[in-house]
Amino acid sequence: METISKEDLESLFPNGFRNGPKGHIISDCPFCGKNHHFYINRYSQLWDCKSCGSDGNIFKLLIHLGKRHMIGEFKSIDRSRIKTIFGEEEDGEEEESSVSAVRKLPIGFKRQSENDYLKTRKLIPQNFKDNVIGITNLKPSLKDYVIFSVNESDGCKGYVARYTKPIPKEKSKTIARYRNDKGANFSKLLYGFDKVNQSTTTVILVEGIIDKITLDNFLRLDLCNDIVCLATFGKKISTTQVLKILRAGIENVILVFDYDAIKQMKKFSLELDKFFNVKVGYTFNKDINESSNEEIVQIFENLKNTRDFNRKTVIKL
Repeated sequence: METISKEDLESLFPNGFRNGPKGHIISDCPFCGKNHHFYINRYSQLWDCKSCGSDGNIFKLLIHLGKRHMIGEFKSIDRSRIKTIFGEEEDGEEEESSVSAVRKLPIGFKRQSENDYLKTRKLIPQNFKDNVIGITNLKPSLKDYVIFSVNESDGCKGYVARYTKPIPKEKSKTIARYRNDKGANFSKLLYGFDKVNQSTTTVILVEGIIDKITLDNFLRLDLCNDIVCLATFGKKISTTQVLKILRAGIENVILVFDYDAIKQMKKFSLELDKFFNVKVGYTFNKDINESSNEEIVQIFENLKNTRDFNRKTVIKL
């Protein structure tokens, strides 16, 4: 999801808007008409009405106001080109190739409703309801790891385990930051893919589960069916993952990786541009989860079209 400039935001409320608490604009509600009960945050551009209870993100608001054009129109894509690039396959072969086998979670897996480490990574109680997160005390190799189940359609397709304690420099070669399911085929998976439905036209691709959850929380994507954030498993996008989102009818892809993945983003943005309307953003020095709200807003305010991103030299600020 994109944001609009602060000037464009203020232009939506020309009559009687005033500065509210914590950077909010307060105006008449465009949904129920109640005077001075509509609050919209200048930075996150999330909003709600204290009278009728309507709420959402800037994308939902602009659609309601008939001003979708303010966050940019996407060009039309000829999907028939997929055959010229991937070739034609036998009936059912392509579909079967994208199916990942059902896996089991580690022995002793126990789902959690909170986790001290994940609190420091900005996860909120609702995230533990929406994601299968837990620990195990019965598998020594996963001691002090938090485990994310990667679910798609018919069940668990693997897991990602993240170490929850600081790793001393002298043990950096013996303690792995991640211990993932070795039997899972992560190149066929996209974390969060089950959230994609017939209303979804846009996906945001990030390179990690915690970054995905961070954007879900910040952009309130639970309130918007049009946009879903998906996580890849590292700095790579496979042909199977591209086919999955193509089959789902996705039209627009926003690629947001960390700064150390600039080279990969240049490559994959060009590949994705063959099938989708693509825009690219990136972080500086930090991953998305470590970025401030203002820094996340800047990412989406400065998205680039694929060709511009690949033509220009990216300068580290």
